[in-house]
Formats: sequence, structure tokens, C-alpha cells
Amino acid sequence: MSSSLRETDPLLPRVPAAPSRRKPSFVWLIPVVVLASICRGISMFARFEHYQKTFCPVSQPCGSFSKWLELPGITVMIQTWGVWASFIVSFLSVGWWSALGDRRGRKIVLFASILGTAFLDLMYLIVANVSLSPSREDAQDLLSVGLIAEGLLGGFATYNGVVHAYAFDVASTPLSRPVLFGVVDALSFVGFIIGAIIGKLTRYNVSYIFSIFIAIANLAFIYAVLPKSLKQQDGARSVTSQPSVFKSVFSPISVFFRGAGSPKSIPLLGLAFYVFSLTSAMETSVLRWTPSSPFLPGFPRWLLLTTPRILELATLLCIIPGIAWYWQRKYGTTERAGLHLAATLSHNSILVGALSCIAVLVFCIPNTATVLYPIFAPLYPLSVAATPALYALGAAYFVALGRRAEIGSLFGALAIWGELALYMSYSLYGPGEYVFWESAFYLVVALILLLPDPPRSQEEGVSQAGESQVCNA
Repeated sequence: MSSSLRETDPLLPRVPAAPSRRKPSFVWLIPVVVLASICRGISMFARFEHYQKTFCPVSQPCGSFSKWLELPGITVMIQTWGVWASFIVSFLSVGWWSALGDRRGRKIVLFASILGTAFLDLMYLIVANVSLSPSREDAQDLLSVGLIAEGLLGGFATYNGVVHAYAFDVASTPLSRPVLFGVVDALSFVGFIIGAIIGKLTRYNVSYIFSIFIAIANLAFIYAVLPKSLKQQDGARSVTSQPSVFKSVFSPISVFFRGAGSPKSIPLLGLAFYVFSLTSAMETSVLRWTPSSPFLPGFPRWLLLTTPRILELATLLCIIPGIAWYWQRKYGTTERAGLHLAATLSHNSILVGALSCIAVLVFCIPNTATVLYPIFAPLYPLSVAATPALYALGAAYFVALGRRAEIGSLFGALAIWGELALYMSYSLYGPGEYVFWESAFYLVVALILLLPDPPRSQEEGVSQAGESQVCNA
């Protein structure tokens, strides 16, 4: 009998696998966000051109949004039934994918969501380049397969939620969370613009190829290079159990109500996030209305288009980090300080946006005050800080309640409700100065919903209970 050792021999010495030298950090997430956003910008611009030239009547273009003015948004509503079908499937699957990320790590969820977008682009590529052009019905059926497959793999909401969850995992302090979330939003916007430019410079039937190859490169990076965000995952495995598929369907709603004695501030936070997201079309609507208004006559269109974007990027990349730096010097880096920072940023960002709209309505529109409009209107882009602040506030709430292991489910729920509100905003916003009335209403309602006191942390509860026992004694 051979005396050579076999791999199945239990006495065979085991050489432990060398630990990965790549420590999880936000730096590793940057290429993922940039590449995914470039793909989204390419494909969204290509889809607009594709639909205009393939599916729409010559005399009546599909959609009512300018392809350049809609860049801050997620989609042009050119295929309403398909977009809603994809959204519904994504709504049903986002809870399962988010819970999987809480249990198994963020990489697999990132990989699946980006794979879904690449598959959808492949379906568009086939329709755009098939040698024998399919009928309109066959093309719609093929694209529906792509949209539903993208939704089953999570869709944009799952991607958006898991990116924020990864940033949460690698955040060094509670005060760095809104900073990292703001950088995610800024990188997403810049990547989307770059992708849209690539889509503009290439034919739509070629643009899809660029998007697919960039997505494949991103998938390879995630699989081979992106480290697991072990900081949060090690503690989550023992806490989070696998939910049933049926229960995961309701996760975008139930996550705000789970847990014994769940405070009312949690569901109100989710509702505030949805209501605030209803203002998503505000900037686009204002940019379409301002050139024809009496307030900024003769201003170049490119200046009206770029100024709000510059202010938004400055807010995300400069103002939020500056406030976080000041907050750290004054209050430290405790969880309580992080909660107060997120709450302060949320309240004041929304308040600035509301005051901007109200000031335009009170001082500018009735009197056609052209001098005051350039003062009050530029304040609105500063409210872009509310989105990362609300994500950070939700994270602080869950940490205070001891639900850190459910961060992925929370962010997935916030992302899917934000996506629904975005679709609704482009459908509901009225023309002209009515956009200021609608935004002012939504912002004030969102601010009111955030007024209840934050949940008491577990440490505070134990401390107060001990003090009570001492007093009674």
C-alpha cells in the first residue's frame, strides 16, 4: 500500500490560507461605483436615442424630458410599462438580496446587481444590431425579458442599497458615514455624466458594447480584487438568520417595524425619505422653466445647466466633510455624536431647500424680482446633502437599537422607496412656478416627519435603568 500522503488524509498537515493583504476600505469601492455609473450613463443615453429612432413615431418623440436635462435622474420615462414591470420585480427581490448581503457579505449582491444591468444592455444590443430587424412586438418582448431579469437580480435599488451598506461597513467612525455616502453620490453623478458623454459621441447600437465591456471589467474587479467588508460581516453572521422568500417580499415595509418596542421614529424616517425623494424632478423642472422665465433672461443655457451641478458636488465633497470635521473636533466620534450629526444635516439640508422654494414663491414670483431670484434659487442644490444624511440617520437609528446586522435590509428598503418616489416625481411635477409649490410642500412634510426624538440606544437604556434602581433603593 502506498505510503504517500493523500489530500483526504485527516493527519495531513494543513497550511492555513494566507490572509488577504487587501484590507476593506472605501478606496476599493470607488472603482466599482465609477464604473457602474459610467455604464448607467452610457446605457441610459443610448436607450433614449434607441427608442427615438426605433420605437417612436417620427412626428411624436417618446418622453417629454430633454436627454441632457434629465441627467440627474435615473431614467427617462420612455417605456413606462417596462420600467414599472422591472421596478415591481425589483421591489419583490430587493429584500432577499439585501438580507443575503447582511449574511454573506456585500460582494455577491454587488456582483448580481451589476450582472443584471449588463444582461439588460445585452438585450438592447441584440435588438439594436440584429441583422433581420425584429418586429416591434418581438423587440418589446425581448427587452421585457431583460428588464425582468434585471429586476430579479435586484435592479438599481439593490445596487444602490448595497453600495451604501459597503460604505457603512468600512466607515472608520460614525461621523464618516455621511461623508462616505456623499462621496458615493458625487462619484455616481460624475460617472453618469461621463457615461452620457460617451453615449453621445457613439452610435446607440455601439454604445451598448462599451457599457457591457465596462460592466464585465467591473464584475472581474468585484470578484477578484474587491475585499469583503469584514468589519460588519463578522458580527452579522451569528445574528442574522435566513428569512423565508415570502417574508423577504415584505422586507421594504417590515424592516421599519421589526423588533420589540420599535420606536415610531423608524417608520417615520422611511416615510420622510420617500417624501423627500418626491422632489427628485425639481431641479430638472426648474431648468426647463428658468430659460423662459423673466428672472434670468439671456443667461447661457450651459451656465444654467452646470451651476446647480457644481453647487451639488461642492456640497457633497466639501461642505459635508467640513461639517463632519468640525463636529468631530467639538463632540468626538461616538455613536451619539454621529446620530446628532446625521440628524442635524438632515434637518438643515431639507430646511434650506424648503426656504429656497418659499423665498422664491414669496419674494420673486409675485413681484418678478429678478435680483432676488439668483440669490434664493441657488440655495436649493445645497439640499442634496439630505440624501446621504438620511442614510446616515437610518444607520445611526439601527445601531442605537442594536440592529447593526440589518443595515443592508434598511438601505435596500430606503433605495427602493427612493426609486419609486423618483418615478413618481417625474410623473407628478407640474409646469412653471408650480414646481416650487410642490417641492416646498414635500420638503416641509419631510421635515415634520423627522421631528420625533431619535430612538434611545441600548447603552442609554441600561444606564437609565441602573440609575432608576439606585434611586428606588
